[in-house]
Amino acid sequence: APTPATLNGLTIFAPNDEAFKATGVPDLSKLSNAPMVSLLQYHAAAR
Repeated sequence: APTPATLNGLTIFAPNDEAFKATGVPDLSKLSNAPMVSLLQYHAAAR
């Protein structure tokens, strides 16, 4: 798992649970690692 040191300089912009549900995204707690990483990378931006 990432540590705060590895996340330094990275900001995640992600919708809340209700917004994900409204767009048909499945329950986030049921995503395996690969889809979760892909989702987070899509919403990540370097500072």
